[in-house]
Order: sequence, then structure tokens, then C-alpha cells
Amino acid sequence: MNIETLNLPDITNNNIQESKILLANSIIENIYPLFDNIFMEKKNKIEELSTDLKKRDAILSRKKDVVEQSIKEYQREKLVSSFLSEVENLVHSGLVNDSGTRQQVIVLLKTLDKLSEDKIKNMIFDAKRVLGKKFSK
Repeated sequence: MNIETLNLPDITNNNIQESKILLANSIIENIYPLFDNIFMEKKNKIEELSTDLKKRDAILSRKKDVVEQSIKEYQREKLVSSFLSEVENLVHSGLVNDSGTRQQVIVLLKTLDKLSEDKIKNMIFDAKRVLGKKFSK
């Protein structure tokens, strides 16, 4: 049988409180590093996850901007296509045969990329109005 000598004093009725405190401190000294390591691991994991989340948010934001820009371009191209079909209808109806109207249509087609969407919508409306007047007679 092995007898181990401990640095803990004998417990008597007089020093029971001191013994409890010494025992608690001894337990805390041995267990605290374990909890500290676990805490630091969790803290580091949380920091990694938050950093990863910020990176993913940035990537999503960039992709969202690209998609929104593509949608705007698509809407504009759709308007331009609609305007060009109305001009085609004007040409087929023979309303663009006089030189003044032809010149205006040529200028509009050349400056079409620089015009705002509202102007293009107004031009489409005007072309439909002119076609409506032509065929209502």
C-alpha cells in the first residue's frame, strides 16, 4: 500500500471552513485551465464564424448588385426592343417616307443609347399614338 502525503492540513472542527476554502481553491486551480481552454476555443470559433459570415455577406452583396444591374439592363433592352418594333411598324405603314420624319427617326435611332427610359417610353407612346391616328381614318 502506498501512502501519499498531501499538503492539506488535517480537518478538525476548528479549521473546517479553512479546509473547505483550501480544497475549493485546489479544485479551481486544477480545473480552471480546462474551462479557460474550452472558452478560448469557443470564442475563436465564434470569431471565425463571424468573419466567415461577413465575407459571405460581402459576396452576396456583390452578386446582388450584379443581378440588379443585369435586371436594369434587361429592362432597358426590352424598352429599346419595343421602341424599335414601333419604329418598324411606322416604317411598314409608310409614315416615315417623308424626309422630315425620316430624319427625326434617324436621329432618334442614333441617340437611342443615350436617352433615359422615360424618354423611350414617351417615344413608344407617341409612335403608338401616330399609328393609331393613321389606322383610325
